[in-house]
Amino acid sequence: MKPGESINDYFGRVMETKNKMRNCREDMNDVKIVEKILRSLTSNLNFVVCSIEESKDIDLLTVDEL
Repeated sequence: MKPGESINDYFGRVMETKNKMRNCREDMNDVKIVEKILRSLTSNLNFVVCSIEESKDIDLLTVDEL
């Protein structure tokens, strides 16, 4: 995530990359995408990441639920 980038813009970029990978026959499951999104958020959102990790089962969380 770039500094100053909104969450919506970042999610859009991630989903665009996922779709490009799918077009190249490289499919990523939701668990991997959710983990990558949570790991790559800026440090000022660490409290959000911690809250999500504590309250949700990351292995069952879809991108839409995130």
